[in-house]
Amino acid sequence: MKSLLKALGISVVCGLFLTGSTFHEYYVSLTRIEYNAEQRSWEMSLKVFTDDLERALSEKNGKQLVIREGDGNDRYVAQYLATHFRWENGPPQTLHYVGKEQEADATWIYCEITQSTPVFTGVTLTHDVLMEIFDTQVNMVTIIAGDQKKTYLFRKNKRKQTL
Repeated sequence: MKSLLKALGISVVCGLFLTGSTFHEYYVSLTRIEYNAEQRSWEMSLKVFTDDLERALSEKNGKQLVIREGDGNDRYVAQYLATHFRWENGPPQTLHYVGKEQEADATWIYCEITQSTPVFTGVTLTHDVLMEIFDTQVNMVTIIAGDQKKTYLFRKNKRKQTL
């Protein structure tokens, strides 16, 4: 019963996040990481509420930053991700920032990690995006490699996990 309630709670949170509600009392991000065999890289898309991202970037940089198309703030987003999202398979892998785009009250952030292997077992992932701002932040990560698909939840007390 407890696992059913937990799954229902996650579904409600994700449903609220995906519907584009401008007010939110839940702090959640959705991340999808998929292996692109042709490019031999892991492609990442991260969806966060824009106002939460603006707050994190503004506090980190000591000035008010507004996230919009063509805002010139890509370097701040890339620096923030390099600090709060780390993929380690041996030495930490370099996260290559690709760009961002707006969708209603959310921002999609795109990155890639060049790696020749589609194996993610044994990778250590740190994902503490927005956790310095919100104690209840939950970062949901789905990783896909071929027919392998796994989902992980990152919270303030579980920022780093070995996959």
